[in-house]
Amino acid sequence: MEHEKARFRLADNIQELWYYLNRNLKKLGSTSGNELLDDVAHRHRAGDTPIKVGTLYSFPSVNRVQKLELAESTGMVSNSASSQQEVCIVYQTRSIRSCVLCEKNSKDAEVVVLPIVDALHNHPPYMPLSYPEDIAPRLEKLHGDPSVWFIAQFVKYLMRPQPHLQLALDEAKQKLKFQNPIVGWVCRVAYEIMQTLHPDAARYFHSLDDIYYFGGQTGHEETAIYKHVPRNKDEIALEVGDVVGIAGNHWDGYSKGRSRRTGGIGLYPSYKTVDKKVVVKYPIYEQVPLTET
Repeated sequence: MEHEKARFRLADNIQELWYYLNRNLKKLGSTSGNELLDDVAHRHRAGDTPIKVGTLYSFPSVNRVQKLELAESTGMVSNSASSQQEVCIVYQTRSIRSCVLCEKNSKDAEVVVLPIVDALHNHPPYMPLSYPEDIAPRLEKLHGDPSVWFIAQFVKYLMRPQPHLQLALDEAKQKLKFQNPIVGWVCRVAYEIMQTLHPDAARYFHSLDDIYYFGGQTGHEETAIYKHVPRNKDEIALEVGDVVGIAGNHWDGYSKGRSRRTGGIGLYPSYKTVDKKVVVKYPIYEQVPLTET
């Protein structure tokens, strides 16, 4: 498992180090380059089961089922609506309730109303980007972006086509004569769906703007694995173990974020941090028999 974690980290660090070198090499004409060489030397020295969602809709009596109601908003665009539905599925999995899509609030005591995710305060810990504790060791070993893999399982369930739609999709595929590789400009949902089609598609894309973001997610944080001494007023200091709330990756070797230790906001070399894993307890569904798939 440690080997797989190291492989994922190496792939990320090589890419981030390339961004960093590419950006700084362009500045060598006006600087001595010593700072860049110091960082490269430092980097060199430092080198030493899908979720059974359907079981929540397979009760013998609907009248006795505890429900979670999704309050839809008429002002939501399709992508936001998709995020809201995915959040509802995450909530229902954690609370062992069945998600019900409704337009009005129910007076039934069995129903808990889930408001628009952006209106929630004090988000529970099991919101994305978290994933279950019981599958975390295996997931971290097999996938480069465990939190995305986990939410992708809910996306797959939500977007499963009915037979007539699947037939139409298959016919369209044959008619268009798709050939690999297929290159496209896609949104977050497409990236999530990719994770259900391949064992690990975490690196089958390149972002054109921001890092992965899920509407209503818990804070995206990173942990510093190398010390960083700021060289100008735009950078922040890092000590090994510092937690940084990342605001974005600039894809030039630097990211921007806020240090939880000092409160400072600024830039830091992206390769000097790794994602902070958010692992939480989920019900293990002892009543659901496991089957080979």
